Amino acid sequence: MPQRQKTITQELIRPADPLRAETRLYLRHADALISAFDSYRDNDRLYFIELGLDMTYYLGGMPLRLAEPPYHLGTIIRNSLENPDLFGGVCPGCGRMLYAHSFNGSPLSGRIDLSFKCPDCGWNKYLMVSGWKVRHDALQMTQKEDRLRLLIAKALHPGFRAAGIRELLGFLGIPVEEDPFDDKRETRKKLRDGVTIIFNPDGSVIRETDR
Repeated sequence: MPQRQKTITQELIRPADPLRAETRLYLRHADALISAFDSYRDNDRLYFIELGLDMTYYLGGMPLRLAEPPYHLGTIIRNSLENPDLFGGVCPGCGRMLYAHSFNGSPLSGRIDLSFKCPDCGWNKYLMVSGWKVRHDALQMTQKEDRLRLLIAKALHPGFRAAGIRELLGFLGIPVEEDPFDDKRETRKKLRDGVTIIFNPDGSVIRETDR
């Protein structure tokens, strides 16, 4: 008697999050993007690339944010460059002055983790500092200034749309040959009745049924 052949079906529960790929490319090339900032800081399409950074601290399920989204690449980099006493630090590896490309922390303890990448020695970690409130205020001021700039850009150019990280890297002549998720693998969670939930690095979620 022939055996019954199993069939595997997949159903997309949640689509991929395009901001994940953008953000991972940004983080991968953060040192180069900060170093070359002057060459694109006046280009609104490149300045206002949106990133999916995490600046949220949860207190009893309530989100407390260092700043409110959306988070734009130009805003983050400009904020660090213009506030080096708050968003800068000295590389422990070689002593070079660095500027944070991402940050988050706790308003309760006041702690902030500033993430850096050193273009000289390759040091790629974070420095822990205190002063959540003063950095919260500084970043919000930078965002307020940039909101006005974005409104003007949209008024002058109807249908304005920001570019993507790949376009920016191409503008700077930085090759992008790798997949932004090439160092990550899916996570699989088995449920009952032959159902498996697959969490992909790009943010998509798939229900796989084996029957």
